[in-house]
Formats: sequence, structure tokens, C-alpha cells
Amino acid sequence: MDNIKFGKLKEKALEYRQRAIKRQLERLKTSVPAPRRPVKVKRGKMGRVKQIPLKKLVKKADTLLSLFIRARDKRCALCGSTSNLTNGHLIKRGKKPVRWDESNCFCLCSTCNFRDKVDTNYHGKYVAWFIERYGVEKYKALEKLSEVKVPSIWIREKCLQVIEKYGKLQS
Repeated sequence: MDNIKFGKLKEKALEYRQRAIKRQLERLKTSVPAPRRPVKVKRGKMGRVKQIPLKKLVKKADTLLSLFIRARDKRCALCGSTSNLTNGHLIKRGKKPVRWDESNCFCLCSTCNFRDKVDTNYHGKYVAWFIERYGVEKYKALEKLSEVKVPSIWIREKCLQVIEKYGKLQS
């Protein structure tokens, strides 16, 4: 008796699966996308919408800006190489006010970008190149801007602006 019930259940499950496959094939033939479930908004305590973690925003902003800078310059600013290109910052990334500033970022090959870790005088060559090309006033303005202390809310807003600006260019 139990075997008969089990057999009928197995048949019904098989029929159900076959109908589901037929529906999927029909959707593919008509090229109508399958209906999607609505996106659930993540909520934290007190029912507020959770924010994207700052670390993720910073990484996304860095990536998009780096892609833009490499596409803009297409070669190393110091040696002219076109291989292993990276986004080099004149004033280091730890200075948040100028981290995502286009005038602080230039395309450098990985050799030139990381050489200052070995040769402490090499960064001076990068600064000299910048001053020769853009002038002392622009460099001093960047340095002055880099010394400003900014709150994390400013960093979040800046990241969102960078993602919006350069994300559209990537699309």
C-alpha cells in the first residue's frame, strides 16, 4: 500500500518537473525574461535601511577611478611604458581629501608606482614631473588640500559621487 502511494507521489513530482521545464522552454522561445522576485531592502535595528559598508564603497570608488585614469592616460607618466599600468597617486592615498581627485592621480606602470618603496628619492622625480607639467601652485594647492581633516560621512559622500560619476562612464 505504501509503495503505491510513493509511486503516485513520484509520478506527480515528475509531471510537475516536466511542466516546469516546458514553461521555461516557452519563456526562452518568446525571449521574455523570467519574472523576478522583488529585491528586499535590508533593514537594521529600529527598521532603518542598512547602509553599504564604507570599506566596500571605498574599494568600488578606487576601482572605478583607477579604470578611468588608466583609460585617460594610456601610458606611464614617468617612463612611457604601456604594460602593467596602475593608478599612481602623487599625494598618497591615505590623505582622503585628495584620494579621488583626478589632478592627484596619474597612470604609472607598476615598476614606477612601487619603486619609491625601495628608492626613497624616486618620489621626488614624480613630484618634479608634476611641477614641471602643472606648476608649483597646483602642487602646493594639492598639498594644502591633503592636510584637511575630513569626517567619515564626507568620505562616504565622496565615494558615492565618484561611483556615480565614473560608473556612468564605464557603462
